[in-house]
Amino acid sequence: MLFRSLAAAGADSRLSIQQTTFLNASNGHRLQMVAQTTPLMVAVGAGRYKQNYPQFTPAEEQSSIEAAQYILDLGGDINAANEYGQTALHAAAYLGADSIIRFLVGKGARIDARDNFGQTALSIAHRIHTVELGSNFDMQPRRVYETTSQLLLSLG
Repeated sequence: MLFRSLAAAGADSRLSIQQTTFLNASNGHRLQMVAQTTPLMVAVGAGRYKQNYPQFTPAEEQSSIEAAQYILDLGGDINAANEYGQTALHAAAYLGADSIIRFLVGKGARIDARDNFGQTALSIAHRIHTVELGSNFDMQPRRVYETTSQLLLSLG
């Protein structure tokens, strides 16, 4: 696993991206890297939700959980927030990644955490456009994930 190799080489699992950067690809897709995004957030899907939020396959979800556990074992913060106030749980909600959400909440992720746009994991899963989102297309939820909404409601 990539995270094990990086850690073995001395990488710090608590470091984050230092500056928010936008890159426009020649295929029309836009990549956004948000400051203070942690390895844990990336492991559970942060950044993947660009290009119309491709969901994880079951095998990818399992690999994501294994990577997340490894990062947590190395001291990763389950509730760390990036520059936009988003946590690992927000990232998983954008993907409707139910097993990852169950894992994160089981490890202490705050279900009620709000980002700078007033979004919670539940509002993202419901595809609610908060007033604070305004016309910020990059952060708008793209799909309704009914099973994810029901899971988050059942978890608290």
